[in-house]
Amino acid sequence: MAARGEALKFLMSHLEAITDECIIWPYAKARGYGRVLYMDFVWPAHRLVCYLVHGEAPSDTHQAAHRCGNPSCINHAHVRWATPEENQGDRIIHGTQHRRQRLLTDEQVRYVRSMFGFKNHTEIAKELGVHQGSISAIFAGKTYQEVT
Repeated sequence: MAARGEALKFLMSHLEAITDECIIWPYAKARGYGRVLYMDFVWPAHRLVCYLVHGEAPSDTHQAAHRCGNPSCINHAHVRWATPEENQGDRIIHGTQHRRQRLLTDEQVRYVRSMFGFKNHTEIAKELGVHQGSISAIFAGKTYQEVT
């Protein structure tokens, strides 16, 4: 476990680094993104770097996007403010976008919808070999919207 303030000290010491290489966050992470305590708030490390180097985000919806595609990187030259759409585009370009795999065929999705009110989600999920949440998402219209 790092000593109190050690992670922030590491981040600050790399703010002006001049390198095109990724600077990998060696401390606490959540889903691959560094975490650091700054001003009594836990920040994603790359977002704090973006804030300290590039200033405040242009809007509440802007995200700190990685040019390199590495969520653990805190190189100030690799992060920038981007709209969610721009950040999504970056993920597709560097292959870090997680695309959902289709679990069900169109015919199965139509079957699921036809069972609304006749069978519960758990029964249908067991029948089709998928998680109950997949069935709930179909009923809620969150997935498979393209299937009519």
